Amino acid sequence: MSIFVDHNYRTSLGTGFYDRVSELKELDSLIRSNRVMIVYGPRNVGKSELTRYWIHKRRLATVRINARLLRARNLLESMDIGYVETQSMDSIKTLAQEILTRLGVRAGIMDIVLGIVLKVAKAIKGNRLLIFIDEFHELPKYKSEHPRSKYEVALEDLRSLAASLSKDNAFENVNLLLTVSEGFIATDFARSELEGYSVEWMLVKHIDETHFKALYREYSKRKECNLSEDEILRLVGGSPGHLSELCPLDKNGLTRRLRVWIQEVETALSQARNILSREMGKEMSPSEIIANASKLMEKPVKPLKDPISYGLGQVLTTYNIVYPEWSEEGIHYRPQYPIYKIILDIALEKNVSSLLELNVNEVYKKALELKD
Repeated sequence: MSIFVDHNYRTSLGTGFYDRVSELKELDSLIRSNRVMIVYGPRNVGKSELTRYWIHKRRLATVRINARLLRARNLLESMDIGYVETQSMDSIKTLAQEILTRLGVRAGIMDIVLGIVLKVAKAIKGNRLLIFIDEFHELPKYKSEHPRSKYEVALEDLRSLAASLSKDNAFENVNLLLTVSEGFIATDFARSELEGYSVEWMLVKHIDETHFKALYREYSKRKECNLSEDEILRLVGGSPGHLSELCPLDKNGLTRRLRVWIQEVETALSQARNILSREMGKEMSPSEIIANASKLMEKPVKPLKDPISYGLGQVLTTYNIVYPEWSEEGIHYRPQYPIYKIILDIALEKNVSSLLELNVNEVYKKALELKD
């Protein structure tokens, strides 16, 4: 298999850009036929890196807002403007500051975004403009203890924003590109809610093993890696964003991380049990939830024919344990990381009532035996 890598581009890991040829072509197609593009997928799989690279290679006039930075800084400091003519840059920054001063950072974020986009679009005199909101669901407005509540509010705002872009002639030269957590799309009817607004979705999955190993080798030349490429693949799959966290771990560090993964799945299952028991009107046992969760990842689910599995998939997606992949067969809920499926399979085999009863060393050993 030939490897695609751009060594003239530096990612946030300090390596070249690997893989994603098909995703880059898909983004090219989407921007030609849709006004709003939503890029989703597992955590640390490289959604933001992919979109940044695509923008860089296409040199699109772009206003980028980093939602994570916006939590700690004001909008102007978290905003980048790229590939815009120099003579337009100062006026754009002045307009952005004017909007901030007039509305205040605490004002409705969508109003601010629309205001900036409209004025930037006018400043570049009708040329195509891309507004890129990285980690859209992390905008400060969407702080909430409960993930489902956060995503529901974000969806309502996105629907209004998409409606403005698709219906208002003032934005006819503007495209919106978002990266979102896979939990965002677990919001009930998220896809149907956005139908009719020229919105398209793109799933970004783990990079393949060949490219991941090549990326690992380049990264490990710069950074110390105690875990091997095979260990990382068997634990979290082809997720480049995990390299900086997992590579330096020693045995004790890895044991602690395995306990965190087990706790994450246990928390999600507990929430699913409470929600499904309430919705079904009868108590579901922990063993029932574990069995259903393990089987959930093995074959597609048809929502109307299997409402329990669908409801479970929605909750586990919200809590970032699985991500959905749509097909004609239904929704296939894939594990965020291979280790999550291993944890559930061992729990099912051992017939435990809580994942916290599992032996961490046994989970690790089983993960290394996993084959593609």
